[in-house]
Amino acid sequence: MGRGRPPRHVSITRQEQERLEALVRQRTAPQRDVLRAQIVLMAQSGQSTQAIANALNVSQRMVCKWRGRSSRLGSDGLKELPRAGRPRRISTAERLQLVSLACEPAEADGRTTPTLDDLVERSMERGIVATISRSQLHRILQAGDLRPHHVKQWLHSPDPEFKAKVNVICALYQKAPKGSVVLSIDEKTGIQAIERKHLDRPPSPFTVVDAEEVQKNLRERLGHAQVHVKPYGRNLLIQMEDAKSLETVARLTRINNKTYCAAFRTHTGRWEPLPDEGTRDEMLEVVLDEFGPYLVPEKG
Repeated sequence: MGRGRPPRHVSITRQEQERLEALVRQRTAPQRDVLRAQIVLMAQSGQSTQAIANALNVSQRMVCKWRGRSSRLGSDGLKELPRAGRPRRISTAERLQLVSLACEPAEADGRTTPTLDDLVERSMERGIVATISRSQLHRILQAGDLRPHHVKQWLHSPDPEFKAKVNVICALYQKAPKGSVVLSIDEKTGIQAIERKHLDRPPSPFTVVDAEEVQKNLRERLGHAQVHVKPYGRNLLIQMEDAKSLETVARLTRINNKTYCAAFRTHTGRWEPLPDEGTRDEMLEVVLDEFGPYLVPEKG
């Protein structure tokens, strides 16, 4: 006859089960969350505590802990409970306002860098906090690795309603409306995108045969075999061989089945497109005219 208390029965809804199964399949999910989800799913399927512990290579105590929480609270029981101790007297929003206060540009008739005493006085004058000690403010600024003398103007918006707008946006991220999807769109200045002219005609990727044909053409015209052409998606990378490696000089890009464009690679690695477009042979002529000197091997 078995001893001890019987294991807690775990019952979750279909929606909770699907959410936990999706969590387990995620490759980027935190491992502790995945482990807890696996415990609940195995317990819900009727497996014993010992069987779950053996399968997941964890202790029975851990299995009992998360099994019990999910039995009482469902999938919400897998979240971390609030830590014991006195809650923060200064909220996260107030801490961010204190950091912003320390980063404000210097006043015309004031010190270049305000002292802690100045910041304590200003924070209470502006109503950020009711009261704060000098040492507490120092700890908050230290936690943010703050260097007020390195402040840049882009950190501060001249818009008087900037704070209210930021709060609205942050609240939207933290508590999005049910059933909605929140997207963040930002400018990527380091990424260049070549606009497609015919969205209904997907460009075919180059093949090794295409690359070999262009490579043969270039070698015949340049008179040496140190130039290489490599297919890369809808691009043909034109490379020069040196003593150590291959250096990419230019590329041909297929816009559609008949139109091509070209770009050259700067010393910083950035692609700069050429304004011309044409057939593959026409753009190859442009590359030879513009970058012929870079496709000639150095004389040793």
